[in-house]
Amino acid sequence: CVSVDTVISVKLAGYVANIIDYNCLEIHVSVPNLGLSSLGDVDVVFQSGVKLSKLLSFTYLAVGQITSVFPAVGSATQLVTIIAH
Repeated sequence: CVSVDTVISVKLAGYVANIIDYNCLEIHVSVPNLGLSSLGDVDVVFQSGVKLSKLLSFTYLAVGQITSVFPAVGSATQLVTIIAH
């Protein structure tokens, strides 16, 4: 992609997510800790005014659970991916 429209907000099931980074293919956000289960839409708003939504496409879980860690061993400055559901 040549240019990327500025992402100004992302909501997951109606709750604002913290935008970490984005490019023309992906938006990385952190999910707020709600302590409850909730199903809802994903809504993204761009600076240009474009609004994208996907209905009923995100579910918060009341208690998260780590499902994988990769790699399982590492040294200083190692990037580790932790996946939780």
